[in-house]
Amino acid sequence: IRGEVSVNAGGTLTIEPGVTVKGHADTSTLNYLVVRKGGRIYAEGTATRPIVFTGPEPVIGSWGGVSIAGNSTCNRDPADCKFEANPEITYGGNDLHDNSGILRYVRIEYAGIAISQDSEFNSLTLLGVGDGTIIDHVQVDSGKDDGFEWFGGSVNGTHLVCSNMGDDCFAMDQGLGGKLQFLLGWQGDNTDIGSDSNGIESDNWKEAPDTLPRTQPQISNITLVGAEGGRDGIRIRRGSGGNYANLVVTGYQSYS
Repeated sequence: IRGEVSVNAGGTLTIEPGVTVKGHADTSTLNYLVVRKGGRIYAEGTATRPIVFTGPEPVIGSWGGVSIAGNSTCNRDPADCKFEANPEITYGGNDLHDNSGILRYVRIEYAGIAISQDSEFNSLTLLGVGDGTIIDHVQVDSGKDDGFEWFGGSVNGTHLVCSNMGDDCFAMDQGLGGKLQFLLGWQGDNTDIGSDSNGIESDNWKEAPDTLPRTQPQISNITLVGAEGGRDGIRIRRGSGGNYANLVVTGYQSYS
């Protein structure tokens, strides 16, 4: 992956089981993979032959990670539904069942290269992704910013693992309404863990907390294990809500 590698509208990227995709060693540019609105990715590994997205070397923040943009909800003005790494990448719409493809038995490592000062890529960024997309058995590890971050959308996710993450393990914003279950967040060991590193950080919209659709995912069967220096197990704020069941939260300064 050198520079921005895009799957554009109408395009499909298929990655076979067992393949390793690596960010380029030249980090003077932002090296990342993005699936734009109308594009699809089919990365279907297996339990014994996972697909791995990794950096040029095993160093936190050595490349940008994976981002997927879809046509599902974004509760802000459409002019504000733009990817911060590249504002030309837009997302959001009215298709709750939009299909951006499949990530299954996938691991994403060492992501989080800086976009600008105090702003980094997430390991997996889901931008207005619809529930026709399958996110299943996905692990993010050793990232510099958030592990999984949802900006709006209606996508569901199962068997998600976040480990050794610098910032939040599971972050959501802009009206996420999907279902997430069988989640493990293990803050682990990361040089970027700090006073704002949370297990879950849930927002609606800072400037207008009552904007609809509200961030209100359904989350069940989740274990969150914090680390020294981290903050909250579950941080729900700025007009967001949620339906939570079957939680184990431990090791944080506070639990909610």
